Amino acid sequence: MEYFEIYESPKRITLTRKDYNRIKSYNKDQLEKYLNDLCQDAINKTVDGIRIHNELSKIKGIGPKRLDEITNVIDCILLGFDDYD
Repeated sequence: MEYFEIYESPKRITLTRKDYNRIKSYNKDQLEKYLNDLCQDAINKTVDGIRIHNELSKIKGIGPKRLDEITNVIDCILLGFDDYD
């Protein structure tokens, strides 16, 4: 079973005029660094579903079936679903 990989809800990026003018004046190297930093920030904000699953599996008394139910509920909550089935 492949476990969930959740990202923060996408938010629209808005630029101020000052930021726009600064970015517009970037050379290739500066723009690459800016975009890589932006992507790295997004990666750092991901929820590690496999780690959550592995940590929950260490709790005494939680078997594989219950573990799958718990991870399904977490997945649904993070994705914004109301139905956990």
